[in-house]
Amino acid sequence: MKRFSLFLIIAILIISSLSLTGMATYPERTISIIVGYSAGGSTDLMARFIAEGLEKELGQKVVVINRPGAGGEIGFTDVAKAKPDGYTLGTVNLPGLINLTLMRPDTVQFSVDDFEKIANIVLDPSTITVNVDSPFQNLTDLIDYAKEHPKAVTIGNSGVGSSSDMETLYFNTIMDIETTAVPFEGDAGVRAALLGSHIMAAAIKISEADPYLAQGTMRILGVMADERLPKYPDIPTFKEQGVDIVSSSARGIAGPKGIPQDIIETLSKAIEKVVKSDFFVQKAADMNMPLYYLSPEEYKEFFKSQEVFAKKLLEVPGEIK
Repeated sequence: MKRFSLFLIIAILIISSLSLTGMATYPERTISIIVGYSAGGSTDLMARFIAEGLEKELGQKVVVINRPGAGGEIGFTDVAKAKPDGYTLGTVNLPGLINLTLMRPDTVQFSVDDFEKIANIVLDPSTITVNVDSPFQNLTDLIDYAKEHPKAVTIGNSGVGSSSDMETLYFNTIMDIETTAVPFEGDAGVRAALLGSHIMAAAIKISEADPYLAQGTMRILGVMADERLPKYPDIPTFKEQGVDIVSSSARGIAGPKGIPQDIIETLSKAIEKVVKSDFFVQKAADMNMPLYYLSPEEYKEFFKSQEVFAKKLLEVPGEIK
């Protein structure tokens, strides 16, 4: 009996030791980051820079998987339904993700609560941008033309329900104009269409427009920031031009609900190190990608504030289907 008891104690200790060892060695295999937009856009590039840094911090391969479509909904759904073991993560775009849950509550297969908030990384001001050959020199030019030619102005966005889509609808409402939204499966398609003059304007973020400003192929009509951006002091804000909109795209990393807290802490600490590293700071500066790191708890509070903003954007009578 004593031998049996001793054997039982040893067995329990071994099992406990193996369990603790398994917890301590996360990650033990490849981690995937799902991006709900096409390759080459600002969200995709952010994810790839994060993946490169995480591989060094965590000692495991980190791969980016693009699953574009439906304004990010396909990718968001895959993340929400993944196994909560820390090996499937995804990029989160706000207020875009929240917009989808408010616009299509009967068909969207996730809620805001289906995600573990791990870290926000970027806060990227929105713009309306045109091809450099456009006759529009400022927002007033575009607004005046739209009033005289209802629905003639085509404005590209990164997908139905995305922040750029909702910003354009809000812009139409408060300025009492009608433009035609042209959705794409991510910002890369929007940029290509604008460069090819297939659309008249694009609702894109400052980081998306940045390289084309340097090349002289695009012109920003206005930025949806509280103040002019230090890098572009000559570009006026929307507010300066009589359009009361302040909006940015927040991009971060989340996972499916239920990821163990110790894994969340491991990931958030590793991401924070990456975001604050010289490598990432330089990459962000090269793309004019404004960094805005938030810890898991801070990110949860930020989600709540973005829900309030998303509901404001959705106060657009008769526009949302």
